[in-house]
Amino acid sequence: MKEAKKLLPHIITLLFIFLSAPYFFKCEKIIYGFPMWGIYSLIISLLLSIYLSFAVIIFWDFLSDEKDDKSI
Repeated sequence: MKEAKKLLPHIITLLFIFLSAPYFFKCEKIIYGFPMWGIYSLIISLLLSIYLSFAVIIFWDFLSDEKDDKSI
């Protein structure tokens, strides 16, 4: 079970990376001179950076394999 919990942050990160590329955009709509797929990609990239910031704070100790000096 612990190994599955260690995979969760990696799976979420890969999902964000996959979603950040606008593979499925067919429309050519332009907003303020910026294509819609570009806005989508920027929003997903922003969400990825926010997620990675929180993931480092939350999962840093959880994912580390090193033991503290106190446990020696």
